[in-house]
Amino acid sequence: VQCGDARDLLGHFPPVCYVSHGYRSVSATPRDWTVEGLTIQGTIYHFSSTRPEELNSMIVYDFMILPDGRTCRDMDGVYDTARDPRKRHLGAAQLQILVDPTMPEAQRDALFLTLVQANRRIIDAILAGDH
Repeated sequence: VQCGDARDLLGHFPPVCYVSHGYRSVSATPRDWTVEGLTIQGTIYHFSSTRPEELNSMIVYDFMILPDGRTCRDMDGVYDTARDPRKRHLGAAQLQILVDPTMPEAQRDALFLTLVQANRRIIDAILAGDH
C-alpha cells in the first residue's frame, strides 16, 4: 500500500484494518530484520476469527516505509513524518505479507526476506523520498 498522504495509512494499519473486519488481535511482536544492509523495523501480528467465512487465523508481517530513509513498525513513525511539512506531501508506504500460521516460522521468515529482496528497488525508491 502506498498513500500520497502518510496519514491515510491508518486505515490499512493491521490493528485497525483487521480488527474492523472482525478479526481479533492475538499478538503483536516487534521484529527487526536486516536485508542486504537495510534494517527493517516491523511487527509480526497474529489475528484470529471465529466467523466461518473468514480465515480462522493468520500471521501478518508488516512494516512502514517512510520517504526519509526509515522504516517503522507502527503509525507513530508515520505520524512523525506527516507532521513535517517538507515530507508530508511525499506520503508513505506499507508492506504486509499474510501467511498461514501453520507455516513454520523459519519458512515464513525466508518468504518475507525473499519478497523484500524481490521488491528492494521499489522499497529503496520510496525510502529516497524526492531524491
